[in-house]
Amino acid sequence: MDCYLRGEIPCADRYGAYAASAMYAIDRYVSFVTDWKDYYEAGGVVLAGRYTTSNAIYQLTKLPDEEKEAYLEWLFDFEYGKLGLPQPDAVIFLDMPIEISQKLLDNRYLGDKTKKDIHEKNTAFLQQCRESALFAAERCGWTVLDCARGGLPRPIEDIYTDLCEYLKGLFYNGGT
Repeated sequence: MDCYLRGEIPCADRYGAYAASAMYAIDRYVSFVTDWKDYYEAGGVVLAGRYTTSNAIYQLTKLPDEEKEAYLEWLFDFEYGKLGLPQPDAVIFLDMPIEISQKLLDNRYLGDKTKKDIHEKNTAFLQQCRESALFAAERCGWTVLDCARGGLPRPIEDIYTDLCEYLKGLFYNGGT
């Protein structure tokens, strides 16, 4: 995995979506069987900030629109079917428009754009990721939680309240 992240294994073309997905999936599989499988199988609740869904979002950016459905089918079959990773009971996408996230980053870095990492600087890539996430959310039935209204970020407390309400419904009502 490290050699991929250092750029020693090129995966830029559309087939790279599958190669990169496989590498991340294997890394996820190793983590599952060595770290949290027993806990999960004993009924433990696992909240993940990055999982197969993250793989889907980033790798969809490498594919033409006509190949996206087939890729998602392949990815979920590979990770959940063939590797046996647990399929999420729910996925929540925290949606923040790129122009607002860029303003937040500018504030974080006090206007010093040189402090942004390679992804934070690449607004076209970030927009592709957001579009991929919204595509996957619609296709896969993910919940989209709006983190902005009227061109401004929503207060963190409001987003937190909405998230807690959703999770209460998930845990106490038996589903989404």
